[in-house]
Amino acid sequence: MKDKIQRKEIENIEIKFLGTIFHKPALINDAVNALRKESFSTSDHQAIFEGMMLVHDDHRKITIDAVVEAMDDRYAKSEWTDKIRNVSTDCIELTEMNGTYDDTEFFEFIDLIRERAHKRRMINHYAECSKDLVSGDKDTDYARQQYEALQNDLENEKPTTSVRLYDQVVIQFDQWQKIQDGEEEFTARLSTGFPTLDRELGGGIMRPSLCTFSGRPSMGKSNFCNQMCKDMARRGEKVLMISTEMTRVAIANREIFRMGKVSEQQMKEGLEAEQWELLIEETARFQAFRDNLFVDDRSVTPEKIFSTIHRHIRRHDVSVILIDYIQNISWPPTTGESHVQIASFIKKLDRIAQEQGVIIIAVSQLSRAYENRIASFMSSKRNEEEEFPRPTMADHSDTKKFDESSSQMVCIFREEVYRPNGPCQGQADLLVLKNRGGRTGKATVRFDGEFCTFSDYASP
Repeated sequence: MKDKIQRKEIENIEIKFLGTIFHKPALINDAVNALRKESFSTSDHQAIFEGMMLVHDDHRKITIDAVVEAMDDRYAKSEWTDKIRNVSTDCIELTEMNGTYDDTEFFEFIDLIRERAHKRRMINHYAECSKDLVSGDKDTDYARQQYEALQNDLENEKPTTSVRLYDQVVIQFDQWQKIQDGEEEFTARLSTGFPTLDRELGGGIMRPSLCTFSGRPSMGKSNFCNQMCKDMARRGEKVLMISTEMTRVAIANREIFRMGKVSEQQMKEGLEAEQWELLIEETARFQAFRDNLFVDDRSVTPEKIFSTIHRHIRRHDVSVILIDYIQNISWPPTTGESHVQIASFIKKLDRIAQEQGVIIIAVSQLSRAYENRIASFMSSKRNEEEEFPRPTMADHSDTKKFDESSSQMVCIFREEVYRPNGPCQGQADLLVLKNRGGRTGKATVRFDGEFCTFSDYASP
């Protein structure tokens, strides 16, 4: 009887949960991030959630009609889609009667649905092992080991949100010992491809994390991040590049010019044979990791960006996401001031990074206030040898939320933009303004203005 009550309880929770998403479609981003269709206890609820994910992937608003249409397109079972429509209607009506979940409740019930699903999987596995042990269909010793292991797991299952610190210390110590002995590779940080910057960051970009790369216009921040992401893809990472500024055609052309070390004008006029051969060779090298690098130029609103991120994590197992750039996102006109929307967006990006175990690289503009400081410096007629004022965290737009959510912040600064004839020609400073758990500092790299490429001084 108790089991039946518990089953009914979780079904009611799921009904209200799905009804809340129908009423507040934006919550699907958080649900998709944490749950799968198998997380739900009944086939009807699983089907509705699967339909919601399909609609979400198509960047459409979640409604009953949209969910039914998506499932009908996927399975073409009219009797099934009719049932989905009826159950979805019940979800909405019951939620209207009882009220939707608020944000805190919604996340609490995500955890509850997930934990119940975990227990169901363990119990089913436990039952299978017991049956194998009794029937003798499989190796007896193996079945007994599985039986005992699962029994131990069920008896000692720990909460998913907290553990004893000592236990976690022991787990991490064992992990470090394996790395020390060469049994496993250190993967807590991802190299940027620039050894000088990696040293300042303490080994690279932290996993998982939200990392901000910023700069004023013309500093080359987009080129630097695209070049960095391509190098990560070449080393085996699955990378998604979301551009809110450039089209995929423009990004592809820029990559061609960079690979062939040619300008657009040269391409128009025709290349020399040697230049063309170099471009063919570089394109062939690119082919070796073609399945590791994706580009999206259609996701320009927060909802579409979240949808694209979740879809690529599920379908392609991406581990690095680049968003270029934050201030160019199209914010809905009815959801408050832009700085409030940006703050909420950045906070949600950080949560996705932590929950999905990925790196999210956010490209951001510096505020115009920094230009005022430069103008004041230039007009004061100071000594030419005096160092230019460098950007700080206070120069970032919406700086408070960037400061709070970013694990690492790097600002790209090229003095030659302001002093064309100064001593810093062909040089870019990568200012590490924040580095959680590490030092801050500066890494200096080469900048080739003709092809907009960066390279490490330590490289040939």
